[in-house]
Amino acid sequence: MKWPTPIDLRKLIESKVFPSVSLYMPTHITGQELRENPIRFKNLITKCRDILKKHLPQEKAEYLLSPAYDLLTYNIFWQERGKGLAMFITPQFSQYNHLCIEPKTNIYVGDYLHILPLIPSFIDEGIFYLLLLSQHRVQLFEASHHNKTEIDLPGTFKSIEEMLRFDIAEDNVMARSLPPGSISGQGTMYYGSADLKLGKKNTERFVQSVAAAVDKRIFNQNAPLVIAAVEYIEAMYRMHSSYPHLVSKGIHGNPDQVSADNLHMQAWDIIVGYIKKDEAKYTALYNDFSNTNKTSTDINTILQAAYMGRVDTIFVSENHHIFGKFNFSSLTIETHNEKREGDEDLLNLAVIYTLKTEGRVFPMNKNLMKTGEPIAAIFRY
Repeated sequence: MKWPTPIDLRKLIESKVFPSVSLYMPTHITGQELRENPIRFKNLITKCRDILKKHLPQEKAEYLLSPAYDLLTYNIFWQERGKGLAMFITPQFSQYNHLCIEPKTNIYVGDYLHILPLIPSFIDEGIFYLLLLSQHRVQLFEASHHNKTEIDLPGTFKSIEEMLRFDIAEDNVMARSLPPGSISGQGTMYYGSADLKLGKKNTERFVQSVAAAVDKRIFNQNAPLVIAAVEYIEAMYRMHSSYPHLVSKGIHGNPDQVSADNLHMQAWDIIVGYIKKDEAKYTALYNDFSNTNKTSTDINTILQAAYMGRVDTIFVSENHHIFGKFNFSSLTIETHNEKREGDEDLLNLAVIYTLKTEGRVFPMNKNLMKTGEPIAAIFRY
């Protein structure tokens, strides 16, 4: 199942080129309706081609849409289950994703890919990190509900045994060749810590080195980190880690005895509660500052602030649109009641620039005070 990943999302928000095509449609998952999905997608492609023909010759429009036409013949894809389908196409790349949400059927063509319909899935596809740590295993994953990708930790020992063999400066591991005729025969003998004593001091030194490597690798991120380890190793890690988003609840037990897939599922159960708690926290924060210049519901103010990296958190409705133009040089905004040639969805732009500057995005919710608007923001300063 090809669900969106954190890497996918980064690629989408970094893209700016015309024409950028975003296709959305709900998909049926059972019975006769399941076989209608590719037919409905073909109709969507045809409508998109007609829109592109206003800007491109027909052959160029059809060439741009060739990844979508290719997907029609990919039978395995249409047998998979999902509530919705999103496809993104630019002159540089294309990608398709099953969705855990049911989007409205829609076509967007502009300078930016349209990610607004994905917002309800941000909770289900929330990005987090998972660290599997034992004396014999070190693995860091960037993950969401349905995906995980291992992240390399350069220069990190993969086990305490490896550290004890090669950390010469700390353990004074030396080797010498034995003379012929000795009891051990010819060869190499290690001494110092080469007996691999897995004492508390060495374990803590190993855990400290892993914590430093993980901190360095993800220091500028704001995604939560879940650790899977036995309790005493977890306690050591928490003592030495400076990552501010280390989740207080961990997965206890020896990760050597559990598959990464199983631990990923356990971590997601923890993250669900974390994300909902996080959303409630920022909802309360918005309400506390709702009568100050720390918040706004004005798209002009919010989009300017998002572009300048001042937006900490936004709440936005995926079912609304505010069309217009944003002049990046003068930071002026022009809004229109109906979409005009060259317009972008300004709500979509606000989401893109908030994410590009490591801001948070939540679906609009009924607990926000004093807002009948489709967007609300908390500013960093």
